[in-house]
Amino acid sequence: MEEEIKEALQNNEQNLAVEKINAFLEELNNISLNITVTRECGSGKSTFVNAFRGIKNGDEGAAPTGCVETTTEVTAYHHPNYPNVILWDLPGVGTPRFRADKYLDNVGLDKFDFFIIISATRFTENNVKLAREIQKMKKKFYFVRCKIDSDLYNEEQDFKTKFDREKTLMEIRQNCIQNLKDEGLTSPEVFLVSSFKLGKFDFPLLQKTLERQIPRHKRDALLFAMPTINSEIITKKKEVFQDIDNRDEGAAPTGCVETTTEVAAYPHPNYPNVTFWDLPGVGTTKFPANKYKKHVGLEKFDFFIIVSATRFRENDVKLAQEIQKMGKRFYFVRSKIDIDLQNEERSQREFDREKTLIKIRENCIQAYHSFSCLFYLVGE
Repeated sequence: MEEEIKEALQNNEQNLAVEKINAFLEELNNISLNITVTRECGSGKSTFVNAFRGIKNGDEGAAPTGCVETTTEVTAYHHPNYPNVILWDLPGVGTPRFRADKYLDNVGLDKFDFFIIISATRFTENNVKLAREIQKMKKKFYFVRCKIDSDLYNEEQDFKTKFDREKTLMEIRQNCIQNLKDEGLTSPEVFLVSSFKLGKFDFPLLQKTLERQIPRHKRDALLFAMPTINSEIITKKKEVFQDIDNRDEGAAPTGCVETTTEVAAYPHPNYPNVTFWDLPGVGTTKFPANKYKKHVGLEKFDFFIIVSATRFRENDVKLAQEIQKMGKRFYFVRSKIDIDLQNEERSQREFDREKTLIKIRENCIQAYHSFSCLFYLVGE
């Protein structure tokens, strides 16, 4: 069909060219393409779904977005111009409602053409489990590390004159690929993206990769459906309790890649008998949830602060349950609230700061109502 259109145009046969183009577009409308986008919660997935379809958050037909869990069912979003191109917005793997061990049964992965697995931080144990199941079905999947522009912004704030944009991007990419390889995934494809910036980072590369790898008869439908846009991420740590800066002597290492790989002690600079223990993340590829208690030795600590930069996840709950069994106190801290507010303001047409904070807090409390613990919202 494409050759026929080209030939008609070259021969200046305008009427025939129009006829062939209309037939081609009609053919596109009849090709079904089912794209799945999934992630652990809080990764900006719904914003990515909207950006992929060329629409903004808050537009008619947009996937709901926000600082609390918005995707609770498998939801189909048709492309506004090509209704047979469907993006399926799946609930986050490893949330309290969609446990990792029941995820496949709940969402029915076999009906989709290919999969985009999104993370706003490091790829976790649950991401790897999902990828392995997709691999068993002999289907293609792609890892997308989103909110990259926020990552770069935070890294620049931490390191000021020492900040190197290209080096940071390279470190994030290499860290993602190496972690996935360590878990036995061969040649993982990782794309760094940002939904709020057009044409930056790896979104154009993702487009080209999808075009190259999906079956020919579905390729044109994808080409016409995809816009030229991207998607975003954040990560970094602050020594809030010690009241020291990330660059100060004695500070815990911070960065956009996993910096805590062992249990590390950080004495308070003014009260050396007060020690903050920086533990590796629960449910990462190096520290799976089922071996975490044994790896880090939870019983020696007095109380626990469980921090999440997104929504609290299934592995956070497992950790809290283990702490509860020991009869010890724990507190949930939802960090990077300032970035949450910033992203919410950028993506919503009618932004209300206080209403957003209330919504985040209520969502945390509702999700973990079985725990009689306190939640704190903390920014920079």
